[in-house]
Amino acid sequence: MSINHPMSLILSLTLFTIVGSMLFSACSSTPSPDNFVQVDGTQFVLNGEPYRFTGTNFWYGAYLGSPGPEGDLERLRNELDLLKSIGITNLRVLAASEKASHSRALQPSFQEAPGVVNESLLQGFDVLIAEMGKRDMKAVVFLNNMWEWSGGMSVYAEWFGEGKTFDPNENGDWHGFQNLSARFYYSQEAQDAWRDYIRTVITRTNSVTGTPLNEDPTIMSWQLANEPRPGSGDEGLANAERFVQWIDESAEFIQSLSPYQ
Repeated sequence: MSINHPMSLILSLTLFTIVGSMLFSACSSTPSPDNFVQVDGTQFVLNGEPYRFTGTNFWYGAYLGSPGPEGDLERLRNELDLLKSIGITNLRVLAASEKASHSRALQPSFQEAPGVVNESLLQGFDVLIAEMGKRDMKAVVFLNNMWEWSGGMSVYAEWFGEGKTFDPNENGDWHGFQNLSARFYYSQEAQDAWRDYIRTVITRTNSVTGTPLNEDPTIMSWQLANEPRPGSGDEGLANAERFVQWIDESAEFIQSLSPYQ
């Protein structure tokens, strides 16, 4: 998929937001929780004040920041400046993609195979977060995808023997595709591999700023996935309990790595 291809993604900035613990050490080397977006009751707060924002999807930001051939730093800076100039201060961005042969699949991918990580794209993510920080913008970072265009859950399912992924754009079987993606929730091997990858991202030290990503207040939250769901039809209903369990377990795992965000 070209990063110029129009996408229609549902903006769900509050879905699966991972909120850090409010108990922090008083040590001077510990980041101040007040610098991070937090939750007070039913609203977001920042530095003790209500945090309100206008946001949009900017999923391809890490690709523009990459030092590889897909990168375009001038475009990244220009687009961030434009967004900031019209009042957009919160961006939903991608930090995970898996190699797939689908017609609209992203190339290159953050992961070519389990544990085989594209350092150029991780550096591109570092650049994106650094540039957003300069502009006092916040990021909601999603770490997987129910759909085919970034590889996502169906590729994890294939990697670990839960079924062969396919391109629903070609055969129109979106019902079957959703249920294949939902097999991801049941594979312990897939869960372990995904957690290994997100641990790599969340605990990474930004190569531009020198700040660990899990200590950077530019990142508002880590989002489990783009538009996750238990599947489709009767199979989706049958998967509902496991889906909710996956949400709880995954959120707890991410919170353990990232208590401030």
